[in-house]
Amino acid sequence: MYGIDMENILDFSSIVIIAFFALISFTLVVSAAISFGERETMAGKRLVLASLISAILAFALGYFNYQAKPAIAIILVAIAGIILYLFLKRPINRAAAVSSPQRDVDEADTIFARMRLTPNSPAWCNYYQNHPYEAEQDSKARQLPGLLSEKSLYYNPLTFSSANANFQIIEYLHGAIKHPVSIDKKEVNADRLTQY
Repeated sequence: MYGIDMENILDFSSIVIIAFFALISFTLVVSAAISFGERETMAGKRLVLASLISAILAFALGYFNYQAKPAIAIILVAIAGIILYLFLKRPINRAAAVSSPQRDVDEADTIFARMRLTPNSPAWCNYYQNHPYEAEQDSKARQLPGLLSEKSLYYNPLTFSSANANFQIIEYLHGAIKHPVSIDKKEVNADRLTQY
């Protein structure tokens, strides 16, 4: 009466194991359908194969009776709990995060602005004296072929030429904005302007 009914435990273990791998298979099939919809056929085929492997594992581990079956069921419940925790943790953290920046961001800190600095100029010396980590990292970056160089690892003549043309337009437009400032000034509320 007070003994453990191994048959019921094995049945419960079977349910847990089959449910776990069925959920995995379902997730993989949905992911495969999305991949095929995005014309990512290689990823879709791999996901279908993974879902078949998951279905085979569900049958092999869930259908047959063996001594370690309850332990495997407990391990799978623990894995499912960890996955659920990680899945729920991210939205909770995201909701708690503050949406506005905690400090001002200086445009001089962007990699593009730093790459335009002239070596040994006052601006160069001033920036890197206050930012030694960036000096070390930028020195390494300057030794690389360059963003749109033909020697870069993923060089593609068409896309690189298009990107380069965009940069050239930006440089061209810098000259177009050098004109007298209008004498007709409008007073705008700073908070309203920031919101806009």
